[in-house]
Amino acid sequence: MHICYVADARSPIAKSWISHFVARGDRVSVVSSYPCASNEIPGARIIELPFALSSLSKPRRPDNGIQKVSHIRDRLLLNLRGRRIQVASHCVRTWIAPFDIRRKAGTLSVLIDELHPDLVHAMRFPFEEFLAAAAVKRLPLLLSVWGNDFTLFANQNRTLAALTNSALQRTDGLHCDCNRDLNLALARGFAGNKPWGGSPWQRRSARVFLQCSAGPQTHYSSFAFPRTFR
Repeated sequence: MHICYVADARSPIAKSWISHFVARGDRVSVVSSYPCASNEIPGARIIELPFALSSLSKPRRPDNGIQKVSHIRDRLLLNLRGRRIQVASHCVRTWIAPFDIRRKAGTLSVLIDELHPDLVHAMRFPFEEFLAAAAVKRLPLLLSVWGNDFTLFANQNRTLAALTNSALQRTDGLHCDCNRDLNLALARGFAGNKPWGGSPWQRRSARVFLQCSAGPQTHYSSFAFPRTFR
């Protein structure tokens, strides 16, 4: 099976999930929304497609003895400055992203057509899933949501709310980490008859998600969660 992920390839959550399917023997392509090392996820083909200022980020590198900040005060100041920059950067991205998504959706659509995967899996609502929902037209699309994707980011302004609702209406399946997020997704337009799955404690939902093989969701019958999700 060929799975194409649209995700931040540097994200520990995304890396852990994607690595499972690489190890399982699936063919895996990753369209990364941030610059990253070519071997960020060993065994996966990584294609960078930064948007909405993410191209300004530098690939993460492991710390060495020279780079480590030893003094506690310097370390705290560095963390504080980093948080301030991160908050400011996210505010700017929130306003730029909707315009850049329109510009990059065509590029991603062409790229996915060339890759021709069996399934496209977009991970994280702001902003990778917005882009995937706008770009993926003819292939099954799965979205993953976790943390405060709905409770914080989706409610920041009307544009983000509209993009969230549109993505949930477009997707062919949803993976969420709690019942609250499933209920919020349903309230935002996700159709309850589409396949959906959850975290390890949601065993029934995972089975429903895995066993669905009707209509445009044919490929989901072979899309397997890690064993802990069964």
